[in-house]
Amino acid sequence: MSTDHRLRIYVTQPILPEGKAILERAAEVIVNSIGRPLTEEEMIIQASVLEADAYVGPFAEPNRIFSRRVIDASKNLKVIGWGGLSFEHIDLDAATERGIYVTYTDISCPSVADHAFALMLCVAKRLIAANEAVHQGRWEREGVFLNLNFIGRDVHHKTVGIVGLGRIGGGVARRAKGYDMRILYYDQVRRNDLEEELGAIAVSFEELLRGSDYIVCCLPLIPQTRRIFDKKAFETMKRTCTFINVSRGGCVDTAALYEALRSRQIEMAALDVIDPEPFPSDHPLLKLENVILVPHIAGVTQECRALSHVVLAEDTVSILKGFASPKLHNPEVLKVRPLPPREPAEV
Repeated sequence: MSTDHRLRIYVTQPILPEGKAILERAAEVIVNSIGRPLTEEEMIIQASVLEADAYVGPFAEPNRIFSRRVIDASKNLKVIGWGGLSFEHIDLDAATERGIYVTYTDISCPSVADHAFALMLCVAKRLIAANEAVHQGRWEREGVFLNLNFIGRDVHHKTVGIVGLGRIGGGVARRAKGYDMRILYYDQVRRNDLEEELGAIAVSFEELLRGSDYIVCCLPLIPQTRRIFDKKAFETMKRTCTFINVSRGGCVDTAALYEALRSRQIEMAALDVIDPEPFPSDHPLLKLENVILVPHIAGVTQECRALSHVVLAEDTVSILKGFASPKLHNPEVLKVRPLPPREPAEV
């Protein structure tokens, strides 16, 4: 590589023009033009050809694309700009060892909390099935209204159990407070602030499963949380319980969830994320009527996406200019390759 190397940024997923413009002011920008996420082998080829200084991924990759092999092949890499909170697709240890900064954005957290509550309301009020009935001309049958076919359940004054009371879980709790819900939570970290503000009650995982009418999974996917919702967990829930997942599909044993829904061990589920993602077309969960499935869209709103792409681009450029982003998945990198805090005028 010549010493007059111009900075290069490889964008692995589509980015909005306002984010791309920020990147282009600092570097040559190459965007993945294949129209799908790259495999690990394809990324290794791109790494050797492009010699990029930064990778930018505006949303989740279905594969572990930023693996150690990819990072080792990326000789000039200084930053992986990532537009979300979860990081299971990034080998953080490999990045930190190389002094590569891995950023995140938490812009989507309120939107994801909105989405979790929207799923809760859709399930409780049976809105999807009722909407389909009206569209199919089944408002009534032989002069009898069908409203008795769609008797739902209340949300107000019920108990919500939030597993993972971080940025998203806290947002769900605040929305639940507005519905006069009793709030239980399970987390490795006590949230004294939300206990005081919202009356949230810290309980054990088993207590939460036994006591909740609605359970919302807001966990990151790490070894300790993988398939935390297993056969035993679903057997512990109330038979009238609704399970909602807006975090990662890997937190759930999909086979166990299917059996719990099929046997009516729990009443309903609403999933923004699944495992595997996407399902094969013949997956048995797709045949059940007591589950709502949507394609990983919890944080995808026009407002959230626009702001997230701008912040993602700004943080990436900041690091390329020699200033640390305040939001890092691997803050330990500051010991390996120290950078001063970003100055407001730098981006």
